[in-house]
Amino acid sequence: MGKVVDKMNKHLIVTGITLLFLMVVLSGCINGDKTLSDGTEVTGNTDQIEILNHEFIIKRRIRWKEEFHKDGPDSPVTSGRDSEVWIPWDEVNNIEEVNTNLSKRAYLLQNYVILHTVYNPEHEDWDENFDGFTISGTNEYVKIWIFDVHQKARCVVGGTAKNIGDSFINSATIFAHFYNADNAWLAKESYSESDKPSGYTWDFDMTYEGGFSNDVDYISFEVVVNE
Repeated sequence: MGKVVDKMNKHLIVTGITLLFLMVVLSGCINGDKTLSDGTEVTGNTDQIEILNHEFIIKRRIRWKEEFHKDGPDSPVTSGRDSEVWIPWDEVNNIEEVNTNLSKRAYLLQNYVILHTVYNPEHEDWDENFDGFTISGTNEYVKIWIFDVHQKARCVVGGTAKNIGDSFINSATIFAHFYNADNAWLAKESYSESDKPSGYTWDFDMTYEGGFSNDVDYISFEVVVNE
């Protein structure tokens, strides 16, 4: 009798393990996890929502001052303003690099700063130290100097999604999950849309600037059709 019970217990254990394995496999099939061409993972209702394209950029802010001199750099300042722009994180490390590295300062001024001013970047005549430039065809001088390189990261996610299912989506949410280089989950942000017929696309964007933003290394997506 004891041997029969042992055999039955072993059979139940094997059956339980088999059922558990099938549940895991079926769960993966139902969830339909996918991997995008760049290796980014997508989980959730991937049979209904597809990420067509996406962009993930870690940025930092730089700030600068502009001073307008009507008759050359030595004339009185007639007006001025402070401005800022967010640039890719690795473009510059700190304000010391801007102050001591002429080529780095010239690169930032010509590729980012001037593009966010009212001046024409193709026609302005920068001085040799890249302290400013004379407006083409005039004596008017604009002094520009970068005074702040922010050390807090901004993680920006954007892209396009599509309803690839056969049914109308009343409400959908796309989550961006943020991880560090050790694969630890740090945070998430979300973007929601409503009323999307089959075949329709929509753009999404999210920004994370929380306490762990400087540690973010990569992201994953989770797409959800809300009931």
